[in-house]
Amino acid sequence: VGVHLAAGLTSAVAASALSHPVDVAKTRLMNQRGAYRGMLHCLVMTFRNEGALALYKGFIPTLARQVPYVVVTWVTAEQVARLFRAAKA
Repeated sequence: VGVHLAAGLTSAVAASALSHPVDVAKTRLMNQRGAYRGMLHCLVMTFRNEGALALYKGFIPTLARQVPYVVVTWVTAEQVARLFRAAKA
C-alpha cells in the first residue's frame, strides 16, 4: 500500500505541475476575452509580464483537490486488482 500511496502522490503532483499552466491560460482566456490572441499568446504574455510563478497561481488548491483523488483511486485500483489476482489463484 505504501508504494501505491507514493506512486499516486507522485503522479498527482506531476500531472498537476504539467497541466496547471494550461489551466491558468484557459481561465484567463475565458475571463479576459479579447486580451489574448490564443493559448500560446496568453502563456507567453503571462510569463513575460508576471513571471513564471504566475502560471502556477492556484496550484496549492489544485493539489489539495487532485492528490487525495488520485491517491485513493490508485490505492483502490491496486487493492482490487490484488484481490482479483488472489481469487484467480
